[in-house]
Amino acid sequence: MKSQKKEELIFNEYIQTFLIKYKNFNLNINLSIIRRKIQKSFFNLKKEIEYCFVTGFCMGLLPKLPGTFASLYALILSLYLIKHFDYAVYLFITYIFFILGLKSIKRYEKENNVHDSPETAIDEVIGMFFAISLSYPFLEKNDVYILFWQGFIIFILFRIFDILKPGYIKEIDKNVQGEIGTILDDVIAGFYSAIIFIFINSFFF
Repeated sequence: MKSQKKEELIFNEYIQTFLIKYKNFNLNINLSIIRRKIQKSFFNLKKEIEYCFVTGFCMGLLPKLPGTFASLYALILSLYLIKHFDYAVYLFITYIFFILGLKSIKRYEKENNVHDSPETAIDEVIGMFFAISLSYPFLEKNDVYILFWQGFIIFILFRIFDILKPGYIKEIDKNVQGEIGTILDDVIAGFYSAIIFIFINSFFF
């Protein structure tokens, strides 16, 4: 009788141990599945954010004038930053955009086998930020009306240089490949725009 009870006790312990192990096994499987789903979702979210960034915050997806709308978006964002933050912050954001732009454009062009496609509009944003960075000391930050017109003049000048691509801008656009070529022509266009703006500003503002 004692032997039978002992066997039943051992059997019950064995069953409990098996159930615990089976439960833990299922738990591990579920956690593994959940972990994979989270990683996949995070990867997809990262890809979507990067795609939104490289297209100039989705302005490059517009069917017409994507570069112009991306530049206009950059102007509006810049005016907000100028009114609420100082020069150092604006320069830092310009630098971050430039670094992230190089990385995201390189990946996008490699994955899609393209160079400076219309969808890639972050280069226009960077070009505008660069133009405004150089023009920043000459802007009337305390007068919203004058600041708007100064920003609008920079925007018009930048679009002229970016579309017509005079001088070195055209040479860079044709001869420099990769992410550097995609961004550099817009940076030079921004530099030219700032030079002309500073000259105009000295007479009218």
